[in-house]
Amino acid sequence: MIFENIKPGDLVLVPVEVRIGWNSRKYRIPQKVTRTTRTQIIVNGKRYRRDDGRAIGSGGYFDEAYPTTRHDKDETIGYNAAKTRADAIEVINNVAPDLEVLTRNDRLQTIKAANMLKAAEFMRLAVEALQNE
Repeated sequence: MIFENIKPGDLVLVPVEVRIGWNSRKYRIPQKVTRTTRTQIIVNGKRYRRDDGRAIGSGGYFDEAYPTTRHDKDETIGYNAAKTRADAIEVINNVAPDLEVLTRNDRLQTIKAANMLKAAEFMRLAVEALQNE
């Protein structure tokens, strides 16, 4: 039994999905156990078997929980990069149409400086994330 001594608040590696457009990928990252039963552990509302870590109600290979001692299964770095990229692309997709309308109507002058700086920072992060890919 791989989760014999686990209790609420302990960390386990579970799959978390990152979506970019139509594409998605799951990464195993540390998450807190919210509840335990005699035969299951519950993490973020999803149930996993205590004995082998397989998700309940899912037949997928990737829907398994692992102890944090399995460093070979930890994909936190990849998750952080993908999440940054997904957030950056979302910002670009949300901001680009507005910028096009604003420049076309010559309304950039009416935007507050703080909002422009915030948008510029998001765009800078987006470009960095895409360049580091």
